[in-house]
Amino acid sequence: MKKISLIILGIFLINLTSAAIICVDHDPPTHPSNLILTASGNEIQLTWISATDTPSCSGIDYYNIFKNSAFLTSVEETNYLDIGLEDGTYIYIIYAFDLAGHEGNGTSNSITISAPEENGVTPPSGGGGSSGSDDISYWQCGEWEECINGTQIRICEDISDNLPNRTETKDCFPDFVPLDYETNKENETESPNQESSSTNFITGAVTGVTDFAKTGKGIGLIIAFLIVALGIGAIFMSRSKAKSP
Repeated sequence: MKKISLIILGIFLINLTSAAIICVDHDPPTHPSNLILTASGNEIQLTWISATDTPSCSGIDYYNIFKNSAFLTSVEETNYLDIGLEDGTYIYIIYAFDLAGHEGNGTSNSITISAPEENGVTPPSGGGGSSGSDDISYWQCGEWEECINGTQIRICEDISDNLPNRTETKDCFPDFVPLDYETNKENETESPNQESSSTNFITGAVTGVTDFAKTGKGIGLIIAFLIVALGIGAIFMSRSKAKSP
């Protein structure tokens, strides 16, 4: 009977380990949808529908918000209030990031705010900002270029063909290069391709297990694993006591 119990526990542990290894997120999330901009005085309220991500062990981590091509902020919610604005036209773009660090395509919308006229009537907002339906664009961006003078840029294309290509910018810090980098590079004996392959394999495995552990399902399976491990330990201890004179 004890052998059957151990076999069942072993099968359970194999399935648990397989689930943690297989659940690796390689795909970016979808773009957020229905971005709505609502102006009130010198404030603009942004709301949007959450992006989605697969597999189920991953999920949406946060959103990056760009305003007029410059990075504005990161939020975990699906709304943001931009305050202290001056008269003008503002274009907002929202990008979703999943728990594995993948960036999805962006969704954009624009709105114009201006001071009230002398008769007290505020001009209507432009760019479809209140409805968020006609002028929504879905942006696909290239890779960030090299950090130069504390700034990185990338080119984004509107795949909906509503707006021309735009250049986004963000602050950055140049990569630190040790003074003896060239010497160390000459002394390396491992093949660059092998090193890159090994690094990518380890990074992918660690990322998959980490992303899995962040979810409720992952936490539950980890707890179950600990309970099973304690049960196996108790069985072996009882067998050892039974065999002792």
